[in-house]
Amino acid sequence: MAEWYWKWLALGGGAVAWLLGSEGTVAKSVDELPDSLPGYDWVPSYWQQQLPVFATLPDMIVLHSGDVGANVAEYLANPLAEEGAVNAVLCSDGKYRRKVGAHFAWSLTRNRFVQQFSLRQEVPGAGSVPVLGKRVNGHAIQIELSGPYDQNPRSELERNLFQDWVSTLLRYVRSIHYWTRHSDIDAGKHDPGPGFSSDWLNTTGLTWVSRG
Repeated sequence: MAEWYWKWLALGGGAVAWLLGSEGTVAKSVDELPDSLPGYDWVPSYWQQQLPVFATLPDMIVLHSGDVGANVAEYLANPLAEEGAVNAVLCSDGKYRRKVGAHFAWSLTRNRFVQQFSLRQEVPGAGSVPVLGKRVNGHAIQIELSGPYDQNPRSELERNLFQDWVSTLLRYVRSIHYWTRHSDIDAGKHDPGPGFSSDWLNTTGLTWVSRG
């Protein structure tokens, strides 16, 4: 088990103890955030070069899941859509694409999470829903678990890799203190669904939040 984990247990848990012995530094501005997390392959989103950077340091995680299957990252890399589809935008190449995305997503071809946006960027994952009094996309790191949302439970591999991702993110983006599910902040959403257990997240020192 990693050294940071035993230090965390010895000190009774919590976000501060979690970070002991980590490689990251405390970013005082968005410019000081790392662009990416070590150990994660890039599968860039079509929108990756077109979205703004955060105006303030991200302080929360939002959990999503794919609609129909495990190929979440592969779809989000190039989210082609029909005219009139939800969030569909006519692009310069004459094709329609949904303006959707997350910083990290489950990849079917790699069988792991991959990165699709810089940690300094906003992504269009949860819209303009207010959380902690602010537009959620403006201060959230977002991740897409595999779909469908109603699978129960998710694979042991995915659960373990998700925990690895959270621990790595907290080591490198120390401004994060909160977490929520997409369904917690938008009544019309179901993700990440019943197959996702929050028990483990509640031991990390992060605080669950809802809309508002």
